Amino acid sequence: MSSSRYFIRRFKRITSSSTIQLLTICFCAFLAIRWVIRHNHDDDNAEKYKTLAISVDTAKVDWFKLYYVQYVTTEEELCNALIVWSEIEEIGSRAQRMMFYPADWDLDEKDTTPSKPDELTARARLLRTAKRAYFVKLTALDVLGANHPERSQWVGSYTKLLAFGLVEWDRVLVISPDSTVLNNLDELFLFPSAPIAMPYIYRPGTEPTSWTYSSQLLLVEPNEKLFEAVKNEIKEKGSDGNDMDILSSLTSRKPLRIPQRPYHFPTSEFRQHTHTTYLTTRNSSDTWDPERIMDEAKVLQFDDSVPKPWIKAKQGIMNSNMPICRERDGFGATDCRDRAKWLGVYETFQLRRESVCGVGFEVRGEVDEDRGWDGRLDMMVEVGK
Repeated sequence: MSSSRYFIRRFKRITSSSTIQLLTICFCAFLAIRWVIRHNHDDDNAEKYKTLAISVDTAKVDWFKLYYVQYVTTEEELCNALIVWSEIEEIGSRAQRMMFYPADWDLDEKDTTPSKPDELTARARLLRTAKRAYFVKLTALDVLGANHPERSQWVGSYTKLLAFGLVEWDRVLVISPDSTVLNNLDELFLFPSAPIAMPYIYRPGTEPTSWTYSSQLLLVEPNEKLFEAVKNEIKEKGSDGNDMDILSSLTSRKPLRIPQRPYHFPTSEFRQHTHTTYLTTRNSSDTWDPERIMDEAKVLQFDDSVPKPWIKAKQGIMNSNMPICRERDGFGATDCRDRAKWLGVYETFQLRRESVCGVGFEVRGEVDEDRGWDGRLDMMVEVGK
């Protein structure tokens, strides 16, 4: 008994020492920082999902209960959505395809322009193309219509949250129309079960620890209870909120993290001086190779300092924001691959838009009086320009 009291007194004397207290605080701070660093990005998720136990080729999956979904409320969104459907059809997919559009749109609507008698309007033509060429199931939705009293609640970023109400399906992948699909996404439907899954990303040019979720891809398991919660949250927040505000408050669990690499490749990554953060979302020893990175990327996001590719951009804006050409070792050679890829994705989008959407959706450049900008992208190769 006396010996235990002795050790207790000794322990109290030791722990009351300022040196010991300082060391204890430092050790706890070290553990806290280490935990934040390890849990503030998606390395662990990326490795886990690279080795999924089941594959799209061997799994007994009911693909008729899994859907790619897009919502459109304007003709601009409709054209962009059609481009996405064309990419998915070209790549191939097992899951079903569904697009929701306003109920006041008519697939048989005729153009009233005198020079185009009996021709379909642009949106009627694009809707029919989605159905016939890309095998998309079309569903008119009253809530998206201009005359519907609840329309104001669902336009804008809230629209994609309607996916929670699609309870007849097991899982839904909502793709924002301003995305570009580069490779097959079917494996996302086989990710671990979770009410919500989204890419967990950092934005180039921000602090490496500035990670956040992106709703450009939204993988949900439709649920009536969650859909009711969505509607209540929207009524409460009104026009002051956005989709991310709603998604972050729906469940006590954080959304399942979809790895940024390769599911969310931003065009601004080409302009970065270092690519360590993007590369280490999968392999800490990897090196930057823009051609290989683009080949592996699944979804491209036009997240940059220039206008979206369907909006007019002057040559001066493109020139001042394009990636620089870098010096290579030896003989003064230059490496312009980042610039070529960056310009290439914008040029490719413009050409595809004209090809898929047709007349009325051409990308026309504004005339730049200083540079004679004619709407095409020219590649300047001077180092650092």
